[in-house]
Amino acid sequence: MRKHNRQLLDELIRLPFLLVGFIVKAIYRVMFGWWLDPWLQGKANQSLVEDVRGKLPFLFPNGTVVEHPQIRVLPFDYASVEVSWENLLFSFTRGREESNVLVAPRHAPNMSYELGAAIAALEDRRNSDCYAINDLHDAASLLQPHLQALNAAFSEHDFPTIKQKLW
Repeated sequence: MRKHNRQLLDELIRLPFLLVGFIVKAIYRVMFGWWLDPWLQGKANQSLVEDVRGKLPFLFPNGTVVEHPQIRVLPFDYASVEVSWENLLFSFTRGREESNVLVAPRHAPNMSYELGAAIAALEDRRNSDCYAINDLHDAASLLQPHLQALNAAFSEHDFPTIKQKLW
């Protein structure tokens, strides 16, 4: 009998909470979400751009930040920025106390790889903790000495070779 009463009570309490949550979410989207979420995402992305420029200044004499016509709102506190540099397209993502850097050839932007794995393949080594990226400082330390070689490997002519090593 107690188990049945508990289930009934759970269902009676659960339904109003779900209804209130739905109403609050709908009100937020109508009044704030359509302008506040993109604005906050833009601020987070701009902060990441400034950090990338500060920690990886060697990218910016020749590199440019890729501007997107519409801001994609990311979950939680994530920010994302793309930087185009000669044959390379870097994607920097930061959020929830972690950073990630992907690299792709500019001629095939959907074929992206983690920076550490790409550099390990470039050196014919296995990906290990020495190629791990925890923040932008780690990315700069790993990328700067390998930038020209990575640029050559991701060119249209040489990309099929490095692609085989990355699989």
